Amino acid sequence: MNFNKMFNDDVRHKKRTASGIYSRKGSRGYVGTMHTPSDYLRGKEKKLYQNTSKVVVTNMYDKIMSFEEFEKLSESERRQTLQEYRKRHTNKKIMSNWGLTTYEFYGRLLKDLDISAKTTRPKASQKPPTKNDSELVAKSDAPIDLGEGFSIQLNGVYDAVKLQEKLEKMGLMLEDGEEYTIKLHISEK
Repeated sequence: MNFNKMFNDDVRHKKRTASGIYSRKGSRGYVGTMHTPSDYLRGKEKKLYQNTSKVVVTNMYDKIMSFEEFEKLSESERRQTLQEYRKRHTNKKIMSNWGLTTYEFYGRLLKDLDISAKTTRPKASQKPPTKNDSELVAKSDAPIDLGEGFSIQLNGVYDAVKLQEKLEKMGLMLEDGEEYTIKLHISEK
């Protein structure tokens, strides 16, 4: 076996394969680069296409999908979607878009998806929090020894929305049927 000959044949074959599209004739009859529809624009149309444009940001939860589409989603996707809808829209608006009665919405849908009936969306009558409107969680440097089990200590300055989110997340850690002792001190800064 001549290894040099095998190696050279292999290199030649790979070079021929790697040249690919660069040396082939296109469907238009000549060799060249691939053209996209924007390459055929001329004058003002081409300038408008190439200029920068305003960035548009959208959120898929801003528009409520139809109830038929919603039911096609998996259970975890339905749960997440409904929770996001409830953060952005009122329950009344969701029910009217989907054509559901109060019983169908609260009694069946929320119950089936294991979602709390309370909304986490701030009410429209409340003003949005500003930097001056913040709440303070009292700081305690001494750790609290509760013996067996777990304990949570929260220190810092939080605005109303962030504090609400943290407290909701803590509530998710609690198990049904257990008893808990809590000391909570919140003061306005």
